[in-house]
Amino acid sequence: MAKNRKKSKRIQLFASLAAVAVLAIALGVLLGGKISGILFSGQDLFVDQNRLPEATPTRIPVTLPPVEQQLTIAPQPETAVPSTPAPTATPGPTPTLDPYSELEQVADTGMMNGIVNIMFIGVDYEAARIDKNWAGKDGNSFHSDVMIVCAVNFNENRVDLISLPRDTYAAIPGVDGVYKLNAALNCGTDGTNYGLFCENGEGFEKVCEAAEWMLGGIPVHYYYAVTMESVKQIVDIVGGVWYNLEGNFDNGGRYYKAGFQFMDGQACLDYMRVRKGGHGQLPTGDSNRVNRQKNMMVTIFRKMKEENMVLKVPEILDAFDGALFTNCTPAQTAALALFGYKLDPDNIGAHSMAADSATLFHWNFVFTRQSDRVKLIKEIYGVDVKTHPKYSLAYGRYTWCKMLEKQYMNICDPLKSYAQKKLDEDGQGYSSSEGGGDDSSGSYSMYSSSDWDLFSEYKSALRELKDLYSAADKEAKKAANRKSNSLNSVSNSLMDQMIHVQDLAISVAQTFGYTKVKNISRTCYPNQTHTNSPWGLNYWDNKKYNAVKVNFN
Repeated sequence: MAKNRKKSKRIQLFASLAAVAVLAIALGVLLGGKISGILFSGQDLFVDQNRLPEATPTRIPVTLPPVEQQLTIAPQPETAVPSTPAPTATPGPTPTLDPYSELEQVADTGMMNGIVNIMFIGVDYEAARIDKNWAGKDGNSFHSDVMIVCAVNFNENRVDLISLPRDTYAAIPGVDGVYKLNAALNCGTDGTNYGLFCENGEGFEKVCEAAEWMLGGIPVHYYYAVTMESVKQIVDIVGGVWYNLEGNFDNGGRYYKAGFQFMDGQACLDYMRVRKGGHGQLPTGDSNRVNRQKNMMVTIFRKMKEENMVLKVPEILDAFDGALFTNCTPAQTAALALFGYKLDPDNIGAHSMAADSATLFHWNFVFTRQSDRVKLIKEIYGVDVKTHPKYSLAYGRYTWCKMLEKQYMNICDPLKSYAQKKLDEDGQGYSSSEGGGDDSSGSYSMYSSSDWDLFSEYKSALRELKDLYSAADKEAKKAANRKSNSLNSVSNSLMDQMIHVQDLAISVAQTFGYTKVKNISRTCYPNQTHTNSPWGLNYWDNKKYNAVKVNFN
Protein backbone atom coordinates (compact mmCIF):
# COMPACT_ATOMS: atom_id res chain seq x y z
CA MET A 1 0.00 0.00 0.00
CA ALA A 2 2.81 2.41 0.88
CA LYS A 3 4.42 1.66 -2.48
CA ASN A 4 1.17 2.54 -4.28
CA ARG A 5 0.90 5.77 -2.29
CA LYS A 6 4.41 6.76 -3.26
CA LYS A 7 3.68 5.97 -6.89
CA SER A 8 0.48 8.03 -6.69
CA LYS A 9 2.34 11.01 -5.32
CA ARG A 10 5.08 10.65 -7.95
CA ILE A 11 2.48 10.55 -10.71
CA GLN A 12 0.81 13.67 -9.32
CA LEU A 13 4.17 15.43 -9.11
CA PHE A 14 5.06 14.73 -12.70
CA ALA A 15 1.56 15.56 -13.88
CA SER A 16 2.05 18.89 -12.16
CA LEU A 17 5.44 19.26 -13.78
CA ALA A 18 3.75 18.55 -17.10
CA ALA A 19 1.36 21.41 -16.42
CA VAL A 20 4.26 23.77 -15.89
CA ALA A 21 5.92 22.49 -19.05
CA VAL A 22 2.80 23.15 -21.11
CA LEU A 23 2.45 26.61 -19.60
CA ALA A 24 6.09 27.27 -20.39
CA ILE A 25 5.34 26.43 -24.00
CA ALA A 26 2.14 28.47 -23.94
CA LEU A 27 3.59 31.62 -22.46
CA GLY A 28 7.17 31.29 -23.55
CA VAL A 29 6.70 30.27 -27.16
CA LEU A 30 3.82 32.63 -27.73
CA LEU A 31 5.05 35.71 -25.98
CA GLY A 32 8.77 35.18 -26.18
CA GLY A 33 9.29 33.64 -29.58
CA LYS A 34 10.70 30.10 -29.88
CA ILE A 35 11.57 30.02 -26.20
CA SER A 36 11.07 26.26 -26.00
CA GLY A 37 14.64 26.05 -27.25
CA ILE A 38 15.67 27.78 -24.03
CA LEU A 39 13.40 25.80 -21.73
CA PHE A 40 13.65 22.37 -23.30
CA SER A 41 17.32 22.20 -24.25
CA GLY A 42 17.94 18.69 -22.95
CA GLN A 43 17.99 16.99 -19.54
CA ASP A 44 19.51 20.03 -17.81
CA LEU A 45 15.93 21.24 -17.31
CA PHE A 46 15.58 18.55 -14.63
CA VAL A 47 18.87 19.01 -12.77
CA ASP A 48 18.40 19.53 -9.03
CA GLN A 49 19.58 22.62 -7.22
CA ASN A 50 20.49 22.90 -3.56
CA ARG A 51 18.32 25.77 -2.43
CA LEU A 52 14.77 27.03 -2.87
CA PRO A 53 14.01 30.76 -2.61
CA GLU A 54 11.62 31.88 0.09
CA ALA A 55 8.33 33.08 -1.35
CA THR A 56 4.77 33.33 -0.12
CA PRO A 57 2.41 33.68 -3.09
CA THR A 58 -0.70 35.78 -2.55
CA ARG A 59 -4.07 34.24 -3.32
CA ILE A 60 -6.52 36.22 -5.41
CA PRO A 61 -10.30 36.16 -4.94
CA VAL A 62 -11.25 34.29 -8.10
CA THR A 63 -13.77 31.45 -8.05
CA LEU A 64 -11.84 28.25 -8.69
CA PRO A 65 -12.94 25.69 -11.27
CA PRO A 66 -14.08 22.26 -10.11
CA VAL A 67 -11.49 19.81 -8.92
CA GLU A 68 -11.12 18.11 -12.29
CA GLN A 69 -10.07 21.46 -13.79
CA GLN A 70 -7.37 22.21 -11.22
CA LEU A 71 -3.80 21.01 -11.50
CA THR A 72 -2.53 20.40 -7.98
CA ILE A 73 -0.06 18.24 -6.14
CA ALA A 74 -1.55 15.55 -3.94
CA PRO A 75 -0.71 15.87 -0.22
CA GLN A 76 1.81 13.43 1.24
CA PRO A 77 -0.15 10.51 2.75
CA GLU A 78 0.53 9.58 6.35
CA THR A 79 2.07 6.18 7.01
CA ALA A 80 1.65 4.08 10.13
CA VAL A 81 4.63 3.85 12.51
CA PRO A 82 5.42 0.21 13.49
CA SER A 83 5.74 -0.61 17.18
CA THR A 84 9.05 -2.38 16.60
CA PRO A 85 11.47 -0.62 14.28
CA ALA A 86 12.24 -2.69 11.22
CA PRO A 87 15.88 -3.51 10.44
CA THR A 88 17.39 -0.90 8.24
CA ALA A 89 19.81 -1.47 5.41
CA THR A 90 22.79 0.72 4.76
CA PRO A 91 21.38 3.61 2.72
CA GLY A 92 22.61 3.74 -0.82
CA PRO A 93 22.46 6.52 -3.40
CA THR A 94 18.97 7.68 -4.32
CA PRO A 95 18.21 6.53 -7.87
CA THR A 96 17.82 9.30 -10.39
CA LEU A 97 14.32 9.34 -11.82
CA ASP A 98 13.92 9.68 -15.55
CA PRO A 99 11.29 12.41 -15.86
CA TYR A 100 10.52 11.55 -19.45
CA SER A 101 9.71 7.95 -18.51
CA GLU A 102 7.60 9.16 -15.60
CA LEU A 103 5.61 11.40 -17.91
CA GLU A 104 5.14 8.50 -20.31
CA GLN A 105 3.60 6.46 -17.51
CA VAL A 106 0.89 9.01 -16.76
CA ALA A 107 0.38 10.53 -20.22
CA ASP A 108 -2.90 10.10 -22.07
CA THR A 109 -1.33 9.12 -25.37
CA GLY A 110 -4.76 8.46 -26.85
CA MET A 111 -5.08 12.17 -27.59
CA MET A 112 -1.81 12.24 -29.53
CA ASN A 113 -3.23 11.75 -33.00
CA GLY A 114 -3.92 14.16 -35.86
CA ILE A 115 -4.22 17.85 -35.05
CA VAL A 116 -5.41 18.88 -31.59
CA ASN A 117 -6.25 22.52 -30.91
CA ILE A 118 -5.43 24.06 -27.56
CA MET A 119 -6.55 27.57 -26.64
CA PHE A 120 -4.09 29.69 -24.66
CA ILE A 121 -6.00 32.46 -22.88
CA GLY A 122 -4.64 35.40 -20.89
CA VAL A 123 -7.18 37.31 -18.79
CA ASP A 124 -6.58 40.92 -17.77
CA TYR A 125 -7.68 40.23 -14.19
CA GLU A 126 -5.73 41.62 -11.27
CA ALA A 127 -7.00 41.99 -7.72
CA ALA A 128 -5.78 45.59 -7.54
CA ARG A 129 -8.13 46.55 -10.37
CA ILE A 130 -11.07 45.73 -8.13
CA ASP A 131 -9.54 46.81 -4.82
CA LYS A 132 -8.70 50.26 -6.21
CA ASN A 133 -11.97 50.65 -8.12
CA TRP A 134 -10.36 51.09 -11.51
CA ALA A 135 -12.75 52.70 -13.99
CA GLY A 136 -14.32 50.08 -16.25
CA LYS A 137 -12.83 47.21 -14.27
CA ASP A 138 -15.59 45.87 -12.11
CA GLY A 139 -18.04 43.00 -12.43
CA ASN A 140 -18.08 41.30 -15.83
CA SER A 141 -15.40 43.45 -17.41
CA PHE A 142 -12.27 41.29 -17.43
CA HIS A 143 -11.47 40.19 -20.95
CA SER A 144 -9.60 37.41 -22.73
CA ASP A 145 -6.92 39.81 -23.97
CA VAL A 146 -4.52 37.06 -25.11
CA MET A 147 -6.02 34.38 -27.37
CA ILE A 148 -3.78 32.03 -29.26
CA VAL A 149 -4.78 28.75 -30.87
CA CYS A 150 -2.03 26.16 -30.53
CA ALA A 151 -2.54 23.62 -33.31
CA VAL A 152 -0.56 20.57 -32.21
CA ASN A 153 0.05 18.30 -35.17
CA PHE A 154 1.07 14.97 -33.65
CA ASN A 155 1.41 13.29 -37.03
CA GLU A 156 3.89 15.82 -38.43
CA ASN A 157 5.55 16.73 -35.11
CA ARG A 158 4.90 20.43 -35.45
CA VAL A 159 2.99 23.22 -33.74
CA ASP A 160 1.33 26.20 -35.38
CA LEU A 161 0.44 29.13 -33.16
CA ILE A 162 -2.39 31.31 -34.44
CA SER A 163 -2.72 34.64 -32.68
CA LEU A 164 -6.26 36.02 -32.67
CA PRO A 165 -6.17 39.81 -32.19
CA ARG A 166 -8.21 40.79 -29.16
CA ASP A 167 -9.88 43.74 -30.95
CA THR A 168 -11.18 41.56 -33.80
CA TYR A 169 -14.74 42.39 -34.90
CA ALA A 170 -16.31 38.99 -34.37
CA ALA A 171 -19.44 36.97 -33.85
CA ILE A 172 -19.72 35.44 -30.40
CA PRO A 173 -21.67 32.19 -30.94
CA GLY A 174 -25.09 32.27 -29.31
CA VAL A 175 -24.90 35.96 -28.42
CA ASP A 176 -26.31 38.87 -30.45
CA GLY A 177 -24.43 42.13 -30.60
CA VAL A 178 -21.42 44.14 -31.68
CA TYR A 179 -18.43 42.60 -29.93
CA LYS A 180 -14.70 42.41 -29.95
CA LEU A 181 -13.28 38.91 -29.82
CA ASN A 182 -11.91 39.47 -26.32
CA ALA A 183 -15.50 39.86 -25.09
CA ALA A 184 -16.05 36.14 -25.71
CA LEU A 185 -14.99 35.40 -22.15
CA ASN A 186 -17.57 37.86 -20.81
CA CYS A 187 -20.37 36.25 -22.82
CA GLY A 188 -19.96 32.82 -21.26
CA THR A 189 -22.34 32.12 -18.38
CA ASP A 190 -23.29 29.35 -15.99
CA GLY A 191 -26.75 30.88 -15.64
CA THR A 192 -25.79 33.09 -12.71
CA ASN A 193 -22.21 34.23 -13.20
CA TYR A 194 -20.44 35.50 -16.30
CA GLY A 195 -16.95 35.32 -17.71
CA LEU A 196 -14.06 34.67 -15.36
CA PHE A 197 -16.42 34.06 -12.47
CA CYS A 198 -18.36 31.13 -13.96
CA GLU A 199 -18.31 28.05 -11.76
CA ASN A 200 -17.39 25.46 -14.38
CA GLY A 201 -15.29 27.30 -16.98
CA GLU A 202 -18.19 28.39 -19.20
CA GLY A 203 -16.43 31.69 -19.92
CA PHE A 204 -13.33 29.93 -21.22
CA GLU A 205 -15.44 27.52 -23.24
CA LYS A 206 -17.13 30.50 -24.90
CA VAL A 207 -13.66 31.74 -25.90
CA CYS A 208 -13.05 28.32 -27.48
CA GLU A 209 -16.38 28.58 -29.32
CA ALA A 210 -15.43 32.01 -30.66
CA ALA A 211 -12.06 30.63 -31.79
CA GLU A 212 -13.88 27.79 -33.56
CA TRP A 213 -15.94 30.43 -35.37
CA MET A 214 -12.74 32.19 -36.40
CA LEU A 215 -11.43 28.85 -37.72
CA GLY A 216 -14.54 28.18 -39.77
CA GLY A 217 -15.92 25.47 -37.50
CA ILE A 218 -12.70 23.55 -36.77
CA PRO A 219 -13.06 22.43 -33.14
CA VAL A 220 -10.90 23.81 -30.34
CA HIS A 221 -10.64 20.97 -27.89
CA TYR A 222 -8.84 22.27 -24.82
CA TYR A 223 -7.81 25.45 -23.05
CA TYR A 224 -5.29 26.78 -20.55
CA ALA A 225 -6.02 30.19 -19.06
CA VAL A 226 -4.08 32.39 -16.67
CA THR A 227 -4.68 35.80 -15.10
CA MET A 228 -2.34 38.77 -14.83
CA GLU A 229 -1.86 38.03 -11.14
CA SER A 230 -0.04 34.78 -11.90
CA VAL A 231 2.63 36.60 -13.93
CA LYS A 232 3.41 38.84 -10.98
CA GLN A 233 3.58 35.92 -8.56
CA ILE A 234 5.80 33.78 -10.79
CA VAL A 235 8.31 36.62 -11.12
CA ASP A 236 8.43 36.91 -7.34
CA ILE A 237 8.89 33.14 -6.99
CA VAL A 238 11.93 33.13 -9.27
CA GLY A 239 13.35 36.04 -7.32
CA GLY A 240 12.66 38.93 -9.70
CA VAL A 241 14.61 39.86 -12.82
CA TRP A 242 17.14 42.39 -14.00
CA TYR A 243 15.91 44.38 -16.98
CA ASN A 244 16.88 47.45 -18.98
CA LEU A 245 13.87 49.81 -19.11
CA GLU A 246 13.81 51.87 -22.29
CA GLY A 247 12.01 54.83 -20.71
CA ASN A 248 10.44 56.30 -17.60
CA PHE A 249 6.87 55.24 -16.90
CA ASP A 250 4.24 55.04 -14.20
CA ASN A 251 1.34 52.72 -13.53
CA GLY A 252 -1.12 52.52 -10.65
CA GLY A 253 0.65 55.28 -8.73
CA ARG A 254 4.02 53.55 -9.00
CA TYR A 255 6.89 55.27 -10.83
CA TYR A 256 9.87 53.74 -12.61
CA LYS A 257 12.96 55.31 -14.18
CA ALA A 258 14.74 54.22 -17.35
CA GLY A 259 17.85 52.08 -17.14
CA PHE A 260 19.12 48.66 -16.08
CA GLN A 261 17.51 47.68 -12.80
CA PHE A 262 16.02 44.94 -10.64
CA MET A 263 12.27 44.44 -11.08
CA ASP A 264 9.94 42.44 -8.89
CA GLY A 265 6.62 40.92 -9.98
CA GLN A 266 4.61 44.11 -9.56
CA ALA A 267 7.12 46.15 -11.56
CA CYS A 268 7.15 43.59 -14.39
CA LEU A 269 3.38 43.51 -14.49
CA ASP A 270 3.15 47.31 -14.51
CA TYR A 271 5.63 47.43 -17.39
CA MET A 272 3.80 44.83 -19.45
CA ARG A 273 0.43 46.52 -18.92
CA VAL A 274 1.20 50.01 -20.26
CA ARG A 275 -0.70 50.66 -23.49
CA LYS A 276 -2.29 54.10 -23.35
CA GLY A 277 -0.63 57.51 -23.34
CA GLY A 278 -0.07 59.62 -20.25
CA HIS A 279 2.11 57.07 -18.48
CA GLY A 280 5.59 58.32 -19.24
CA GLN A 281 7.94 57.73 -22.13
CA LEU A 282 7.03 54.20 -23.25
CA PRO A 283 5.66 53.87 -26.79
CA THR A 284 1.88 53.54 -26.74
CA GLY A 285 -0.48 51.20 -28.56
CA ASP A 286 -1.22 47.50 -28.37
CA SER A 287 1.58 46.41 -30.73
CA ASN A 288 4.21 48.16 -28.62
CA ARG A 289 2.75 46.63 -25.49
CA VAL A 290 2.92 43.18 -27.10
CA ASN A 291 6.60 43.75 -27.90
CA ARG A 292 7.28 44.73 -24.29
CA GLN A 293 5.49 41.61 -23.12
CA LYS A 294 7.57 39.44 -25.45
CA ASN A 295 10.84 40.95 -24.24
CA MET A 296 9.88 40.66 -20.59
CA MET A 297 8.64 37.09 -20.95
CA VAL A 298 11.95 36.05 -22.51
CA THR A 299 13.73 37.57 -19.51
CA ILE A 300 11.40 35.85 -17.03
CA PHE A 301 11.75 32.45 -18.62
CA ARG A 302 15.52 32.70 -18.87
CA LYS A 303 15.51 33.37 -15.12
CA MET A 304 13.18 30.38 -14.62
CA LYS A 305 15.68 28.17 -16.41
CA GLU A 306 18.53 29.52 -14.30
CA GLU A 307 16.58 28.84 -11.10
CA ASN A 308 15.45 25.36 -12.32
CA MET A 309 11.72 24.86 -12.58
CA VAL A 310 11.50 21.33 -11.22
CA LEU A 311 12.32 22.18 -7.61
CA LYS A 312 9.93 25.11 -7.85
CA VAL A 313 6.97 23.11 -9.14
CA PRO A 314 5.00 23.37 -5.86
CA GLU A 315 5.58 27.10 -5.61
CA ILE A 316 4.82 27.76 -9.27
CA LEU A 317 1.58 25.82 -9.06
CA ASP A 318 0.78 27.61 -5.82
CA ALA A 319 1.23 30.90 -7.70
CA PHE A 320 -1.35 29.71 -10.20
CA ASP A 321 -3.84 28.91 -7.39
CA GLY A 322 -7.02 30.63 -8.51
CA ALA A 323 -5.21 31.97 -11.56
CA LEU A 324 -4.77 28.85 -13.72
CA PHE A 325 -7.74 27.21 -15.38
CA THR A 326 -7.91 24.28 -17.77
CA ASN A 327 -10.26 21.55 -18.97
CA CYS A 328 -7.32 19.20 -19.53
CA THR A 329 -6.73 16.27 -17.21
CA PRO A 330 -3.24 15.84 -15.71
CA ALA A 331 -2.78 12.86 -18.04
CA GLN A 332 -3.60 14.98 -21.09
CA THR A 333 -1.28 17.72 -19.86
CA ALA A 334 1.47 15.14 -19.44
CA ALA A 335 0.95 14.05 -23.05
CA LEU A 336 1.31 17.62 -24.24
CA ALA A 337 4.43 18.08 -22.12
CA LEU A 338 5.95 14.95 -23.65
CA PHE A 339 5.30 16.33 -27.09
CA GLY A 340 6.71 19.72 -26.15
CA TYR A 341 9.80 18.15 -24.67
CA LYS A 342 10.71 16.54 -27.99
CA LEU A 343 9.51 19.37 -30.21
CA ASP A 344 12.11 20.90 -32.51
CA PRO A 345 11.87 24.72 -32.23
CA ASP A 346 12.19 24.90 -36.00
CA ASN A 347 8.85 23.09 -36.23
CA ILE A 348 6.99 25.88 -34.47
CA GLY A 349 5.12 28.23 -36.78
CA ALA A 350 3.82 31.59 -35.57
CA HIS A 351 0.88 33.15 -37.41
CA SER A 352 -1.63 35.90 -36.91
CA MET A 353 -5.00 36.46 -38.51
CA ALA A 354 -4.21 39.28 -40.94
CA ALA A 355 -6.44 42.25 -40.28
CA ASP A 356 -7.05 45.93 -40.97
CA SER A 357 -7.69 48.38 -38.14
CA ALA A 358 -10.40 51.03 -38.15
CA THR A 359 -12.40 53.08 -35.68
CA LEU A 360 -16.00 51.98 -36.07
CA PHE A 361 -18.85 51.47 -33.61
CA HIS A 362 -17.12 54.22 -31.58
CA TRP A 363 -14.28 51.82 -30.75
CA ASN A 364 -11.00 50.74 -32.27
CA PHE A 365 -11.54 47.41 -34.02
CA VAL A 366 -9.54 45.17 -36.30
CA PHE A 367 -11.27 43.48 -39.22
CA THR A 368 -10.00 40.12 -40.44
CA ARG A 369 -8.94 39.93 -44.05
CA GLN A 370 -11.21 37.10 -44.97
CA SER A 371 -9.32 35.78 -47.99
CA ASP A 372 -6.08 35.65 -45.97
CA ARG A 373 -7.92 33.89 -43.15
CA VAL A 374 -9.15 31.18 -45.52
CA LYS A 375 -5.62 30.67 -46.91
CA LEU A 376 -4.08 30.40 -43.43
CA ILE A 377 -6.59 27.77 -42.32
CA LYS A 378 -5.96 25.78 -45.50
CA GLU A 379 -2.21 25.98 -44.93
CA ILE A 380 -2.36 24.71 -41.35
CA TYR A 381 -5.31 22.32 -41.36
CA GLY A 382 -5.66 21.38 -45.03
CA VAL A 383 -9.32 22.32 -44.83
CA ASP A 384 -11.32 24.66 -47.07
CA VAL A 385 -13.53 27.02 -45.09
CA LYS A 386 -15.79 29.84 -46.16
CA THR A 387 -15.26 33.52 -45.59
CA HIS A 388 -17.28 35.45 -43.01
CA PRO A 389 -18.49 38.16 -45.42
CA LYS A 390 -20.32 40.20 -42.77
CA TYR A 391 -17.14 40.55 -40.71
CA SER A 392 -14.94 42.19 -43.33
CA LEU A 393 -13.94 45.84 -42.97
CA ALA A 394 -16.27 46.85 -45.81
CA TYR A 395 -19.28 45.09 -44.31
CA GLY A 396 -18.43 46.29 -40.81
CA ARG A 397 -18.36 49.86 -42.12
CA TYR A 398 -21.73 49.32 -43.79
CA THR A 399 -23.21 47.77 -40.64
CA TRP A 400 -22.11 50.76 -38.57
CA CYS A 401 -23.49 53.26 -41.07
CA LYS A 402 -26.83 51.42 -41.03
CA MET A 403 -26.91 51.53 -37.24
CA LEU A 404 -26.50 55.31 -37.47
CA GLU A 405 -28.98 55.84 -40.31
CA LYS A 406 -32.05 56.41 -38.15
CA GLN A 407 -30.05 58.66 -35.83
CA TYR A 408 -28.94 60.85 -38.72
CA MET A 409 -32.36 61.05 -40.35
CA ASN A 410 -34.02 61.92 -37.05
CA ILE A 411 -31.73 64.94 -36.87
CA CYS A 412 -31.37 65.91 -40.52
CA ASP A 413 -34.97 65.69 -41.81
CA PRO A 414 -36.53 67.89 -39.08
CA LEU A 415 -33.62 70.33 -39.47
CA LYS A 416 -34.30 70.56 -43.20
CA SER A 417 -37.99 71.26 -42.60
CA TYR A 418 -37.19 73.90 -40.00
CA ALA A 419 -34.71 75.73 -42.22
CA GLN A 420 -37.08 75.52 -45.21
CA LYS A 421 -39.84 77.08 -43.12
CA LYS A 422 -37.53 79.90 -42.04
CA LEU A 423 -36.66 80.65 -45.65
CA ASP A 424 -40.31 80.46 -46.71
CA GLU A 425 -41.17 82.98 -44.01
CA ASP A 426 -38.51 85.23 -45.46
CA GLY A 427 -40.83 86.01 -48.39
CA GLN A 428 -39.05 86.70 -51.63
CA GLY A 429 -35.67 85.84 -50.20
CA TYR A 430 -32.57 87.73 -51.09
CA SER A 431 -32.74 90.28 -53.96
CA SER A 432 -29.05 90.77 -54.63
CA SER A 433 -25.82 88.83 -54.41
CA GLU A 434 -25.08 90.48 -51.08
CA GLY A 435 -28.52 89.64 -49.65
CA GLY A 436 -30.31 91.39 -46.81
CA GLY A 437 -31.50 94.96 -46.63
CA ASP A 438 -34.10 96.79 -48.71
CA ASP A 439 -34.35 95.79 -52.34
CA SER A 440 -35.83 97.85 -55.22
CA SER A 441 -39.24 96.21 -54.77
CA GLY A 442 -39.36 97.22 -51.13
CA SER A 443 -39.25 93.65 -49.71
CA TYR A 444 -36.88 92.72 -46.88
CA SER A 445 -34.62 89.63 -46.90
CA MET A 446 -33.41 88.24 -43.56
CA TYR A 447 -31.03 85.67 -45.02
CA SER A 448 -28.09 86.24 -47.31
CA SER A 449 -27.32 84.50 -50.56
CA SER A 450 -24.68 82.41 -48.80
CA ASP A 451 -27.33 81.22 -46.33
CA TRP A 452 -29.56 80.14 -49.22
CA ASP A 453 -26.59 78.46 -50.90
CA LEU A 454 -25.71 76.65 -47.68
CA PHE A 455 -29.25 75.30 -47.38
CA SER A 456 -29.28 74.24 -51.00
CA GLU A 457 -25.99 72.39 -50.55
CA TYR A 458 -27.35 70.73 -47.41
CA LYS A 459 -30.48 69.47 -49.16
CA SER A 460 -28.43 68.13 -52.03
CA ALA A 461 -25.97 66.41 -49.68
CA LEU A 462 -28.82 64.85 -47.72
CA ARG A 463 -30.38 63.47 -50.92
CA GLU A 464 -27.02 62.02 -51.94
CA LEU A 465 -26.63 60.43 -48.51
CA LYS A 466 -29.98 58.67 -48.88
CA ASP A 467 -29.03 57.51 -52.37
CA LEU A 468 -25.76 56.09 -51.03
CA TYR A 469 -27.65 54.21 -48.34
CA SER A 470 -29.77 52.59 -51.05
CA ALA A 471 -26.70 51.72 -53.11
CA ALA A 472 -24.93 50.30 -50.07
CA ASP A 473 -27.94 48.12 -49.24
CA LYS A 474 -27.75 46.53 -52.69
CA GLU A 475 -23.99 45.94 -52.53
CA ALA A 476 -24.23 44.56 -49.00
CA LYS A 477 -26.76 41.98 -50.16
CA LYS A 478 -24.32 40.84 -52.84
CA ALA A 479 -21.46 40.73 -50.34
CA ALA A 480 -23.47 38.68 -47.84
CA ASN A 481 -24.07 36.12 -50.60
CA ARG A 482 -20.35 36.12 -51.47
CA LYS A 483 -21.03 37.60 -54.91
CA SER A 484 -18.94 40.20 -56.68
CA ASN A 485 -19.69 43.61 -55.21
CA SER A 486 -18.52 47.18 -54.74
CA LEU A 487 -19.35 47.41 -51.04
CA ASN A 488 -15.89 48.62 -50.06
CA SER A 489 -15.98 51.73 -52.25
CA VAL A 490 -19.69 52.39 -51.63
CA SER A 491 -19.39 52.07 -47.85
CA ASN A 492 -16.35 54.37 -47.92
CA SER A 493 -18.34 56.94 -49.88
CA LEU A 494 -21.29 56.51 -47.53
CA MET A 495 -19.20 57.23 -44.44
CA ASP A 496 -17.52 60.22 -46.08
CA GLN A 497 -20.95 61.57 -46.99
CA MET A 498 -22.18 61.12 -43.42
CA ILE A 499 -19.30 63.26 -42.21
CA HIS A 500 -20.05 65.88 -44.88
CA VAL A 501 -23.76 65.97 -44.01
CA GLN A 502 -22.97 66.29 -40.30
CA ASP A 503 -20.75 69.31 -40.94
CA LEU A 504 -23.37 70.95 -43.16
CA ALA A 505 -26.16 70.19 -40.69
CA ILE A 506 -24.23 71.88 -37.89
CA SER A 507 -23.71 74.97 -40.07
CA VAL A 508 -27.41 75.05 -41.04
CA ALA A 509 -28.47 74.70 -37.40
CA GLN A 510 -26.21 77.57 -36.37
CA THR A 511 -27.31 79.77 -39.28
CA PHE A 512 -31.04 79.27 -38.77
CA GLY A 513 -31.04 79.10 -34.97
CA TYR A 514 -32.14 75.48 -34.65
CA THR A 515 -32.15 74.45 -30.97
CA LYS A 516 -34.48 71.45 -30.88
CA VAL A 517 -31.55 69.01 -30.75
CA LYS A 518 -29.35 69.51 -27.70
CA ASN A 519 -25.64 69.85 -28.44
CA ILE A 520 -26.22 69.50 -32.17
CA SER A 521 -23.02 71.47 -32.82
CA ARG A 522 -20.90 68.93 -30.93
CA THR A 523 -19.41 66.71 -33.63
CA CYS A 524 -19.05 62.95 -33.41
CA TYR A 525 -18.03 61.46 -36.73
CA PRO A 526 -18.72 57.78 -37.43
CA ASN A 527 -14.98 57.09 -37.57
CA GLN A 528 -14.33 58.53 -34.11
CA THR A 529 -14.68 57.21 -30.59
CA HIS A 530 -17.83 58.17 -28.75
CA THR A 531 -18.43 61.66 -27.37
CA ASN A 532 -21.44 63.15 -25.66
CA SER A 533 -23.04 64.17 -28.91
CA PRO A 534 -26.41 63.55 -30.58
CA TRP A 535 -24.45 62.36 -33.63
CA GLY A 536 -23.03 59.46 -31.65
CA LEU A 537 -24.91 56.27 -30.84
CA ASN A 538 -24.97 54.95 -27.31
CA TYR A 539 -25.84 51.33 -27.97
CA TRP A 540 -24.28 49.83 -24.84
CA ASP A 541 -27.66 49.38 -23.15
CA ASN A 542 -29.46 48.13 -26.28
CA LYS A 543 -29.76 44.34 -26.14
CA LYS A 544 -29.99 44.24 -29.93
CA TYR A 545 -26.36 45.34 -30.07
CA ASN A 546 -25.12 44.24 -26.65
CA ALA A 547 -27.15 41.19 -25.54
CA VAL A 548 -24.59 40.52 -22.81
CA LYS A 549 -23.48 43.92 -21.61
CA VAL A 550 -19.72 44.15 -21.97
CA ASN A 551 -17.48 47.09 -21.12
CA PHE A 552 -14.76 47.30 -23.78
CA ASN A 553 -12.35 49.27 -21.57
